[in-house]
Amino acid sequence: MAEKRTDQFLNLTETELRKALNENAFRKDDESRRWFSRFKFAHDAVNGNPYTALGQGLDLLNRCRWLDEKAYTEIHKGGAFYWLGIASFLVNEYEMATFFFDASVSEDIRWGDDHLKNPSPAMRFMRMDGEHPNQAARDLVRFAQARIESLVSDYNALSANSTNNMTIQILRERLFIPSILEEHKKWRSLTSTFISFFLEWYYRNMLFDIRLSSGTFEPFYIHLFKGCLLFESLLKENPSEPWMPSSPRENTLGKALEKYSAKLGSSVSLGQNISGPDLSTILADLEKADNSILTAIKFTARLRNTLGHNLGWDIGLTKIQYFKLFQMVASTCIHTVARLY
Repeated sequence: MAEKRTDQFLNLTETELRKALNENAFRKDDESRRWFSRFKFAHDAVNGNPYTALGQGLDLLNRCRWLDEKAYTEIHKGGAFYWLGIASFLVNEYEMATFFFDASVSEDIRWGDDHLKNPSPAMRFMRMDGEHPNQAARDLVRFAQARIESLVSDYNALSANSTNNMTIQILRERLFIPSILEEHKKWRSLTSTFISFFLEWYYRNMLFDIRLSSGTFEPFYIHLFKGCLLFESLLKENPSEPWMPSSPRENTLGKALEKYSAKLGSSVSLGQNISGPDLSTILADLEKADNSILTAIKFTARLRNTLGHNLGWDIGLTKIQYFKLFQMVASTCIHTVARLY
């Protein structure tokens, strides 16, 4: 029985696909680097069919690994991951998008790309650099960059904010670009989470307009908790003063806030009174909250200790409450980079 040929695999049989994979895997030239870009999913990713691109791209990568794991390990997969990042972004799967763009960065580093002298398109995405024209995802980078810049402006407008104004360039220099370096490899997840958290609100926010009945608030709870966990992680991974708790019991957000309160701009410990209250108390307090970064930090800490232990609340969020909490959490993350990085 003849082997099946499919358009997705350039009308190659599995035997022919394995042979082509092996022929390209061990060469270090531009043609082998672009090999995955010849397949149908790469075209679909940027030509109005991102859902199909995701399914076919993942199928192709898994098929190649199954056919010849050694060749799959050696071949440059950065292009494949880049197209999958674009497709994921276009279907609003921002966690997957940053995962694939970051995976592309890893492949580019493996092939010797210089992230400073000549960043690859994937590196430009993870740096939030939408100015350079040589990138297929440029419009997506510019979209994401504009969203982050909008929230940076909100942060700069907070009262009692004595920090010099933050900019996207400062975020690049202190977090995004260093995270590509080997010595800051633990920051890769911080950068990807930072980008996806800031982007996800715009999509999650649309959900409020289409459902009128009561029910689950999981998408909103999980999104806010993700930002709270990002804040805690930025605190503990900061390079200015290493976080070294004396015991596992000391490795808490409260203790971290106690240690870094002065650096964050408070004369008193921000770690006090942040134990997880019920969600209704937080939402009631939100109505009279002032517009300061220290208040935003307090709410972020309380929200982390509430949603981090229970999702089963019989009270939901309004669209205004969700946005206000999101702004607070986003501002605390920006503030942490401003003060500790």
